Amino acid sequence: MRKLATISIAAALAALMALASPALASGPRPARATDRNHDGLPDSWERHFHLTLRVNQARRNPDHDGLNNLQEFRDRTNPRKADTDGDGIKDGAEMRLGLNPRSRDSNHDGVEDDDEHAGTIASFDGTTLTITPAAGGAPVSGTVDATTRIECETAEQDEADEAAPSTTTARASEDGDRSGSGDVTSGESNTSGENEQGDDEARTCTTADLTQGTPVHEAELENGVFKQVELVK
Repeated sequence: MRKLATISIAAALAALMALASPALASGPRPARATDRNHDGLPDSWERHFHLTLRVNQARRNPDHDGLNNLQEFRDRTNPRKADTDGDGIKDGAEMRLGLNPRSRDSNHDGVEDDDEHAGTIASFDGTTLTITPAAGGAPVSGTVDATTRIECETAEQDEADEAAPSTTTARASEDGDRSGSGDVTSGESNTSGENEQGDDEARTCTTADLTQGTPVHEAELENGVFKQVELVK
């Protein structure tokens, strides 16, 4: 009887395994691919902005703003809108000038970016500085005199300032404060504050740096005189 019972139990287990085998063979369903066209852009992001998943979208630029889709994804800008923040300056131009394409007032000083005369230097004759605005439109001209503060940052320093919080509160950006400025007319270096990188603060510049084609991060014009000119070079 014991032998018969053992055989019955074994037969029952074998029958159960046979019934379960199709499910075991199929296994769990694989997770859906998050980047089916292998372009470095998540499918959810591409769907949100109505980009097709059938072809590689990384290098395409549907809004013609100077940034391809992969750059738009990394910069958190809108690939379907040439001017994400609506400040009159295209996203690509803002990135080149070290501005924040997601904020109309990149440094939170109460003046919108398009009113701070960001662009490139068209000419400087030793007295009159003319800037071609990044937003387009007529060139902006003003006098540079002994009161004008001129600051210079490299593109790498400007990107670092945007990415890392600063220990000062002199000039706030979206991600942190930027260091204070020095007096360019006296030739003294800027020592009023440092960012987290310590020696990566803006350096003192002179009128010799106001060369044609140099990007202007911002320039404050008051009563025909530039109070401050911040260059990226």
